Amino acid sequence: MRPIKYRGKIDSKWWYVDFRNQDGDWAQFWAIVDERTVGEFTGILDKNGREIYEGDIVQGSKDDCYIIKWDESSVGFQGFPFGIQEVVGNIYENYILPD
Repeated sequence: MRPIKYRGKIDSKWWYVDFRNQDGDWAQFWAIVDERTVGEFTGILDKNGREIYEGDIVQGSKDDCYIIKWDESSVGFQGFPFGIQEVVGNIYENYILPD
């Protein structure tokens, strides 16, 4: 079973919280995080061992890039290419977020 973890930006810095750790860090995270930047951990690592989160841009084995997103209709993450190579960015830092 994958750990339930989230990341989000607080004052332009990434914060990471683990659902199992429901102490002050969890409450503080949700109180001050920029909700537009929150993404859930997919449970998958890239070729460098980097965790892949919702909103990440990953490069596949054929140099195509994909955005990882949650799909309510299938109740799962979508956008994973065959043969994930590595995380090359994310939609929060590589694209402009709407106000």
